[in-house]
Amino acid sequence: MRINLLEYFFEMLNREPLRFAVIDKERKFTFDKVNKMSNALLEHIETAVDGVIRKPIAVFLPKCAESVISDIAIIKSGNAYMNLDIKTPDTRIKAILDLIKPELIITNDSDISRVEGIWPRGKIINLSKTDLNYCYETQYEKLLSVIDTDPLCIINTSGSTGIPKGVVLNHRSFIDFTEWSLETIDLKDHEIIGCLSPVVFDIYSYELCLMMAKGATMVLIQESLAAFPARILQMMSEHEVSFIFWVPTIMTNIANMGLLGRIPLPHLHMVWFAGEVFQTKTV
Repeated sequence: MRINLLEYFFEMLNREPLRFAVIDKERKFTFDKVNKMSNALLEHIETAVDGVIRKPIAVFLPKCAESVISDIAIIKSGNAYMNLDIKTPDTRIKAILDLIKPELIITNDSDISRVEGIWPRGKIINLSKTDLNYCYETQYEKLLSVIDTDPLCIINTSGSTGIPKGVVLNHRSFIDFTEWSLETIDLKDHEIIGCLSPVVFDIYSYELCLMMAKGATMVLIQESLAAFPARILQMMSEHEVSFIFWVPTIMTNIANMGLLGRIPLPHLHMVWFAGEVFQTKTV
């Protein structure tokens, strides 16, 4: 039985270190590269938290390879990642931080000014000032202290009834869902995932699990492209995307515009949807 999700990651790393784990526009990151960069960030995290584990660490970055690498580094540290949406108003960000009180915030030059005024500078890691390109070996022994009931991530509710609430999800929840999906659905090795969901959604965390468990490649698609479905399909065609897990709205637009007749996706063999009603006619 799996103890934590990192077991998947290290198995894949040992098996196929040069396979692409993340594609972010023109940048491509192998499993080996993701591992080394997350190890470099891990050293900064461990210095900043001074041995603390099982605590939330916030990530305030745009959807990019660095946000994925930050999440993996946080998991390696024995803590739980909490991705924040940089498009969120400052008042909501402050409300979330005041409620969750993360040990650290990981951000960059572009967004640090928005959190510096509301969070201690000593509790902020600026990736723009952090060298992630040197090798630091992970201490595997420490990872064994992370067990399946420990928190993996925190996802915040919409806050429609007042202050957003943080929902804590543990390793076991994602291990169970991942194992179920691998056993029940024909998810192949080396899937190429068209990742359109924001990093604050649980779908993103599931895609992260598939990357670690099946050697899937995460092709990061910016949410801003949701208004331009033809560009999404062109990107999917270019990267030979084989699996998507989206809400129905964007797929309904694709169907209504007849885009698949103009931009075929011969490699796409699996489509999942959730979160909204999908009209039978459109399906």
